[in-house]
Amino acid sequence: ATLRKLCLAAHGTGKTYWSSMDSMYDDIEYLCEKLEAAQLNDLSDSLGGIEAIDAPKMEGVDIIQEKVMAIREGKSEEEIQTAVKAEQAKRAGENGSNPEDDGGWSAEEDAKLQAGLAKFPASMDKNERWDSIAKAMDNKSKKDCVARFKAIREALKNKK
Repeated sequence: ATLRKLCLAAHGTGKTYWSSMDSMYDDIEYLCEKLEAAQLNDLSDSLGGIEAIDAPKMEGVDIIQEKVMAIREGKSEEEIQTAVKAEQAKRAGENGSNPEDDGGWSAEEDAKLQAGLAKFPASMDKNERWDSIAKAMDNKSKKDCVARFKAIREALKNKK
């Protein structure tokens, strides 16, 4: 349900590839049929999660589009992940931020950071939140996580 709401909000901006609400709903239904709940949650997180209903992350729409096309083309999960990572890297380059050049952050680490941000809400004590997020990362400190978050936020601000 969250994924549908986020895509609907994204469609409302007029900046998506969907030509109509029907095509958007078709793609979302297709994903719901083909993916497991955890994968659907990851896609919702790519749009910013439930907290982003009013302002979904538009780069997440491209990830969803890439995933739909890859599944329809019969690509393996590995090929789909490669395609999604390529789309994320392309987006990062367009935002003036390359995860590979930003303190050694990979697309997977960015995804883990994003998952941590969704899992540990901003309503938590800041130190406790960032400690929890850093613990979920394999080799990044609290300071690294905060710096990466700020860099991504700044890149997104500059894009607007």
